[in-house]
Amino acid sequence: MQVDEPAMSTHPEEVSWAVDVLNKAVAGVPAKLAVHICYGDYRSLFPRVLDAKVDQFALEFTNRRFRDLDLLKEYGYQKELGLGVIDVHNPRVETVEEVKEGIRKALEVLPPEKIYVNPDCGLKLLSKETALEKLKVMVRGAREMERELETGSRNRRLSSGTWNTGRIHGI
Repeated sequence: MQVDEPAMSTHPEEVSWAVDVLNKAVAGVPAKLAVHICYGDYRSLFPRVLDAKVDQFALEFTNRRFRDLDLLKEYGYQKELGLGVIDVHNPRVETVEEVKEGIRKALEVLPPEKIYVNPDCGLKLLSKETALEKLKVMVRGAREMERELETGSRNRRLSSGTWNTGRIHGI
């Protein structure tokens, strides 16, 4: 289950309160739990946000040029990561190589089984055709990275989708 939190990073004075509310909202929920945090200054969330009782943080990285991966490294982030590799604010379709490069950067911080490849955020601002093309490129990039990882080490796979099945789920 994913909880969307659109404003936490824009109100640093409320991060502690927001984490407490999030924890109350998900208490006792028998599911894999993720929180998607939109926009803003992610630095203002740390380290308090790490107290959120979720399995995964889904964060935008592409339109931020992946700079916040250093923040995760700095705080020893160990949860699963929803890695945004598609910029939903730009109609330009990324290349497969751009997607792979974003994944490579995340692999410097986390092992592949902790990385869930996804768009930065929702795709509703894009045309259906553009959104579909971006998703196809995302899946191709993730699959190619899986093959590269398999070549280097057995059973090292990226994760995708709601369940950590160890396989990328395509379109």
